[in-house]
Amino acid sequence: MSTPDEKATEAFRSVATKWNLDDILLYVRDQKPDHKVTDAGLAVILTRFNTQKSADKKSPTGERREFEPYDMDSRTKKGFDLVIAIAQHKAISVTTLEMVKAFYIIYKDVLLDYDTKFTQIYAHRIKEAYKGGNVRALTKRKIEHELQARF
Repeated sequence: MSTPDEKATEAFRSVATKWNLDDILLYVRDQKPDHKVTDAGLAVILTRFNTQKSADKKSPTGERREFEPYDMDSRTKKGFDLVIAIAQHKAISVTTLEMVKAFYIIYKDVLLDYDTKFTQIYAHRIKEAYKGGNVRALTKRKIEHELQARF
């Protein structure tokens, strides 16, 4: 039997899979009144980004990812900005941050291609956002453990 949290996450997953990047950005910025930002919600979005999508003849692996080097530059940039915003979000946990690390590994070729074409530093920015998010999440977890120990 599933818990209420699992049911809520599954309901959110069914809604979030239909969102475009602008809708996801509104969610991450907590500007979607019907959906409060949660760690589970951020994990759903990162799972979507990190999962292979479908067959694609253009891709070297034959599978389509959420972002590819041949995608529109503005879409790729928006996706990278989203991942940075997720990594910096106060609701993120260490477990979900590991998904940011996985994103970096999965999309390293796209990051380096984009950074080279447009003289940007998204690869570096995502790594730094991951490190900063990790410090915040670990500090948050430490404080929660201390509070539980005291009370």
